[in-house]
Amino acid sequence: MLSFLLANRFGGTPWQWRNEASPLDWGTGIRLLNEEMTRMEEVEHG
Repeated sequence: MLSFLLANRFGGTPWQWRNEASPLDWGTGIRLLNEEMTRMEEVEHG
């Protein structure tokens, strides 16, 4: 499921994320998604 989120947000296909992305790519993608989610929650809660 995470590969679908990363592909949707950062491009590529879920299969590319699963088969070609390095652990650093995964880590960076997850970190950026987490930061984006945190910012959205801060805006939502003032």
